[in-house]
Amino acid sequence: MPKALRRTLLHLRKLSVNASGLIRAGILLWIRAGVSPRLAIFEGRAPVLVIPGTFRAGVRLKLRSTTQRSSISTGPGGSLVLGDRVFINQGSCIHAEQSIVIGDRVSIGDGARIYDTNFHPVRPGQPVKVEPVVIEDDVWLAAGVTVLAGVTIGRGSVIGTGAIVTRSVAPGSLVVGPAASTVERFPIPSAFRRTP
Repeated sequence: MPKALRRTLLHLRKLSVNASGLIRAGILLWIRAGVSPRLAIFEGRAPVLVIPGTFRAGVRLKLRSTTQRSSISTGPGGSLVLGDRVFINQGSCIHAEQSIVIGDRVSIGDGARIYDTNFHPVRPGQPVKVEPVVIEDDVWLAAGVTVLAGVTIGRGSVIGTGAIVTRSVAPGSLVVGPAASTVERFPIPSAFRRTP
């Protein structure tokens, strides 16, 4: 098969997948989350959506679930806000018991976890921790990152594969390892836009 024909067929297949993903996204977000889709696309299987609280998504939300479904949920009083051009990769799980705000152009890698609660007490008699999570604009969370209650991740930061983020991260930080250690700080120009 000639290269030009193969490229054309691949392009048409991608358009077909995007069109069907756009339709599925619109229907599911409207029915299950009660929100207008604003050009959302689901690639592969649709995510699990359990939204008894409130959910708002910006323009061009993209969720990929080709090998494993993602899960997006809130508690009854929870609020989940996603900015424009947020990308959520397969197998990710986001749960807002109280409040999670994710900024514009945030990329979330495979199997990432974002929770604003620890769901149950760690020690007997200890209250359940529930604190808001904020992920500012242009952040990249790599595969397998876990973001826990009370964390703010500053604009433009990169959180490396497998990091468990238990404390806030300054803007323009490179954070790596299971202990989420900051290994580098870099300036973030005001015109910087991360392309998901």
